[in-house]
Amino acid sequence: MQYIVTWSYEDKSVVGWAITEEPELKFDKSINSEELKNITDLEEARNLIRVSNCKQIIQQIVREDPYGFEIIDLTTKSRHELNAQGLKGFLYESIDSAIFLENGDLIVISSEIPFVIMQWNLKTLEFEMQYILNWNLVLYSLELEMNDDNKLLAVSGRKPNGETLIYVYSTESGAVVAHIQKCHVSNTFFNVKEIKQFVQNTLEKCESGQNLIQNNPNEPKKLSYGGSYTWIINTFLEKAGLTNYHVTNLKAMIGEESTNKVYLEYWDKEDSYIFENKLLENGDIIFAYPNGIEIYAVNAEKKINLVYTWRNGTKKETETAQQSINRNLTVFNVLIENIDKSNFKYLPFPTEMNTDYFINNGLVMKLYGKNKFYQLAKYEDKERIEELFDKCFEYSFSMFKSGDIYDFMLFTSQIASALIN
Repeated sequence: MQYIVTWSYEDKSVVGWAITEEPELKFDKSINSEELKNITDLEEARNLIRVSNCKQIIQQIVREDPYGFEIIDLTTKSRHELNAQGLKGFLYESIDSAIFLENGDLIVISSEIPFVIMQWNLKTLEFEMQYILNWNLVLYSLELEMNDDNKLLAVSGRKPNGETLIYVYSTESGAVVAHIQKCHVSNTFFNVKEIKQFVQNTLEKCESGQNLIQNNPNEPKKLSYGGSYTWIINTFLEKAGLTNYHVTNLKAMIGEESTNKVYLEYWDKEDSYIFENKLLENGDIIFAYPNGIEIYAVNAEKKINLVYTWRNGTKKETETAQQSINRNLTVFNVLIENIDKSNFKYLPFPTEMNTDYFINNGLVMKLYGKNKFYQLAKYEDKERIEELFDKCFEYSFSMFKSGDIYDFMLFTSQIASALIN
């Protein structure tokens, strides 16, 4: 049912109307001035701000304490009293906001630092959650929407420079589970669905007895990413006694220009070069080969970078190449299956990554900084641990100055967690 309410400033009365399917307005509930006087201070009552389909209204009240509005239930003709730390002050319609969600919950947005959204369940009057916003978002541009099962709250808004940001919060923890910025769009670390499918398809081939033989030294394999560039894969092997040295040579052609080359290598007694690869939707290329999983990308400088690597140990002498691939992917698949059940989906911690690249990549630090601390501590690499701490402090201060309070808290929590452990 859809519901609207009219407010008469002259006689201080409220009338509720149901919108029928025809559609027509049908009188439903009303509160006259005498009834309203028993609920709130009539002299200070101002505009009607919001109405819910659960027949509740938000009435603006001129007061500072406890807060500048009333939540009134038209059915019971009573007020709902809210309790939450920091909920006080007059409600300025131009910069503050109180709204109802489709599920009947109440959301109050405070423009005062720390700039938060507070959520109540009006059926139980329980304070449910608090969400901390990016300080740079312009309040009047905010839009909120909850998903069907009420587990995620999406908040979109604009920064003063006109840039649009979208944050998705877990209603169970209040934490940001995703937010869209340039560095997150089409990023490999969040490409769980496509990479999971690649892993499972390769495992199915292994388990069904299909060979993952993909080499022809005389015919390089070419994979085109639209008109942007073309990946070129060459394979060759060299004899070393009874063992073969298998090499994959990878480069990209951007028009007539060639990028740098990178190499994937392993030793094996077999002559056939065994691996699996796939061109991902974002233009990156993923390899599953006997020494693990590797993902490469072409960066803005037109160079190939290793952006992700994961392995459960390199190939063992007692394994065939295909058995080694199967072992690595089986363990990786368990990790990615567990991640796929969580709210915030990103790839497992990369087991091997250049520390300089790791430290100087803000997104990687946000996702895996805590894991990197533990890894360096395991090897007692004090010099690198100090570098990681310094970089975390640098990122934290930068986030605080820019008003990105969530990322500021994320970096500082990583530092605190590492110090405690």
